[in-house]
Amino acid sequence: MEITVPARATKISPPEACTASLTPAQAFQAKGWVVLDGTASGDREHSPTLHVQDDGTPLWDDEA
Repeated sequence: MEITVPARATKISPPEACTASLTPAQAFQAKGWVVLDGTASGDREHSPTLHVQDDGTPLWDDEA
């Protein structure tokens, strides 16, 4: 999926955009390439890791 995100903004994809099935006690992380418009190369970035607990509640990696 290709998206445009304004500088210093956050984009959260809707659940239906995820290619993995949501299961309890699973961790999710997104990887994307940040490329300036009109350039041929950019930087790879990773999102914070989100852990889905057995009861379905989310827990960010830095909250563990």
